[in-house]
Amino acid sequence: MNATLLLRALPAAALLALPLACGGGGGGGGATTAAASSAQVAQAVLVATASINGVSAASDTSTGGVTTSSVAATSVRAAAMGDGMMGSSGTMDMGRGSFSLHDTSCGETGTVDMDASWSASDSTTGCVDGLKATLDFNQCADTADQSMHGTMGMTIAGTTCDPTAIDMDFSGVTVTTPDGTLSGDFTVGMGNMTFNGDPADFDITAATMTLNGRMQMAGSGFPTVDMEMDHLAFHFDDTTNTGDINGTLTVRCSGQAYPMTMATEPGGLTLDGDGNVVSGQMTVTAEGTAHQVTFSSDGSVDVTPAGGTTVHLDGPVSQDFCD
Repeated sequence: MNATLLLRALPAAALLALPLACGGGGGGGGATTAAASSAQVAQAVLVATASINGVSAASDTSTGGVTTSSVAATSVRAAAMGDGMMGSSGTMDMGRGSFSLHDTSCGETGTVDMDASWSASDSTTGCVDGLKATLDFNQCADTADQSMHGTMGMTIAGTTCDPTAIDMDFSGVTVTTPDGTLSGDFTVGMGNMTFNGDPADFDITAATMTLNGRMQMAGSGFPTVDMEMDHLAFHFDDTTNTGDINGTLTVRCSGQAYPMTMATEPGGLTLDGDGNVVSGQMTVTAEGTAHQVTFSSDGSVDVTPAGGTTVHLDGPVSQDFCD
């Protein structure tokens, strides 16, 4: 994991390279619930991984090569220091504050606006308590072929010098890469964090990310894949190179909904240096049928339904998910 990234930075191109074909944007609330085949379960596991990739790509959009969350925390600390939060008697005044940063150039192209407020600050250390920030991105990009548009709200629990949790709310977000787009409205909660060195540097070496909401993925050569995440939690630990994924992912297409519950033993997946799963097992339950999913170092996946025959996939395949 790159030391400057807030979220786990899996390869961004993998986000939209999945050649899943889904008929339309989703069936809505009236969609018929259907059981997924073993091949579809394998595809759903890849979609879950892609959603994590997409959130990482969105959260890694930055100004000056620093993540959005680091920009907010650092900017607010600097504002608190600059305001000189000292009372008339010269004693420290732990007071509320606010800070705005508008129409700021964002990397290679685009702009970002930020409004932030906090409940208390320390003028000596620059530590800020109760930070809440809203960042509005307008085609913000660090590279010409990847951009982000939309709003990210962020709340940091604890101080910006020692955060205990980070919550992000993405609204109307569109992330564009050379392979396609990710869009939607979703939230990401991060907790159980450990840090390398000073926590204020936001070098997170272990954490649990919990995703909720709805995303759509679309790319060249296949229609939109519409999915919902319900407490889909991804835990990673750089020190042990382990991870696990738990929660519910529902893929919707052609008027049908495919809900799948994913369960992994803590630390049950082995990750390489880029965050790719290279070994381990998880259980995916679809409409009452449990499927054992086994990962291999070559990127292939074996899926075995209870009492059924194993399906082997070397990677994503072009097929209609709802077929």
